[in-house]
Amino acid sequence: MDDVITELKREREALRERLMKIDAAIEDYERWARSVAELVGRGESAPLPPSRVGPGSEQTPVAVFEERVRALLGRASAPMKRADIHDALTEAGVVVGGKDPLNTVAARLSRMDGIINLKGHGYWPEDRPHAPAGHSGATADGSGLFGSAASDPTDEPTSGDGDESGET
Repeated sequence: MDDVITELKREREALRERLMKIDAAIEDYERWARSVAELVGRGESAPLPPSRVGPGSEQTPVAVFEERVRALLGRASAPMKRADIHDALTEAGVVVGGKDPLNTVAARLSRMDGIINLKGHGYWPEDRPHAPAGHSGATADGSGLFGSAASDPTDEPTSGDGDESGET
């Protein structure tokens, strides 16, 4: 049974990597399309691709969203509600998108490895204890939020500005 779980985890990680590559390709294409449209004067021959969020804005890639969330929760002193996470990410320039951005945040958080929702408290790194919620911080595979013990949870995100608004 452990072999099946291990294989499923490997497959999930491979799919996530593929999705990150697809997101990057789409982002590259949209950037290219905008530059071509500017070059030709936004004529009929080079229309801009439709925005996924709204006029003049682009949704932040999922990989960047996850990186920012990990940094935010890594600095947090207590679990954070999805609205607080959304507000902190928005302040940091992350565009979540979706018809209901708070639901989009919750959906993305629920898919992230190493992030759990402590009922009644908020989202929290799985490998960090939080006594008020009765959470010991133990993980099933020992990997935790930052992948390995060598990672530094205080590191700033590697892309864009850091987010200092995550303190609760």
